[in-house]
Amino acid sequence: MNTYVPNRKVLYVDDEAHLLSSFVSLLRKEKVQTSVLHASHQIEEVLKTQGPFAAVFSDQRMPVMDGVGVLETVSRIHPNTVRILMTGYSDYADTVRAINTGGISHFIAKPWKDDELRALVQESISKYNLVQLN
Repeated sequence: MNTYVPNRKVLYVDDEAHLLSSFVSLLRKEKVQTSVLHASHQIEEVLKTQGPFAAVFSDQRMPVMDGVGVLETVSRIHPNTVRILMTGYSDYADTVRAINTGGISHFIAKPWKDDELRALVQESISKYNLVQLN
């Protein structure tokens, strides 16, 4: 009998290096394996070589591939991964598109609140692992 090992891997995709660094620093003391991706168009390769992730957080506005495109790719390759859209812009059409095509479970406005983001990371990991057990 194999023992189930919970997935504690989280990926954050953003084109702003300082936000990627802040995300890693925020989760440094959490029991989380944090990865970041600066080039959104490389999401498929990262998912195939490093995935699955319990949760993927993605900025919306990025060059080459936007956050909805990133989360659509995640949904296609790892459908049980919890997907979260993060943005500093409140574009209703993008949010609706992310819900309908990217299957996001949450939307976070930037700048994020540290305590809320930490809690969402833990909640997302728990949600993913609960689905994997069933």
